[in-house]
Amino acid sequence: MPYKVYSNTYEVMRSFLAANIAKGVFQSQQYPDNLRRRLNEITALSLQWDNKTVEQMVKDRHRLDRFLGLRWFRKEILLKYIGGWPYIGDLPRGWCQGAVTDVAHFLAEHSDFNSKSQKRIQAMVPIIDEVLRFFPPILVSGGELRHGPEFLFLPFDVDDGSHRCIAAVLAEKESITAFVGAT
Repeated sequence: MPYKVYSNTYEVMRSFLAANIAKGVFQSQQYPDNLRRRLNEITALSLQWDNKTVEQMVKDRHRLDRFLGLRWFRKEILLKYIGGWPYIGDLPRGWCQGAVTDVAHFLAEHSDFNSKSQKRIQAMVPIIDEVLRFFPPILVSGGELRHGPEFLFLPFDVDDGSHRCIAAVLAEKESITAFVGAT
């Protein structure tokens, strides 16, 4: 699918901020009608924020500059081409060096592994379609966030949504629709 669907920069930032609020919803494991209602409420709340407020709410200045400096598109991306955030939550650092498909493989191989990130990912697996519909992951060009010899170079790096991408792999998805930033 070519880059066709343009997304407003502030739509991307609102999604980022709303996804951060929604983390608490996934931790409380509210299913499914209550979850859907809460996700709708969070999304509705984010639509009330004006652009200036959205900019002020993005606390990481490097991320804000990145958001504002790129053109944004919605695009279907194969998960095997996505590298997660360099350090995904409390997962072992060595697991985070490849694609999100590799991280999912490590989690599947180590079923006895117990962490906050693993619990969040597992909570999303059965409801991943809803989660991705409300909060598409945010991707940038490969090498922009993941640089260094320890990281496998991939076409895309996750700016936000590594847990969602890993949950999608564990739910046996091959691709996702994401916000993709381009220069």
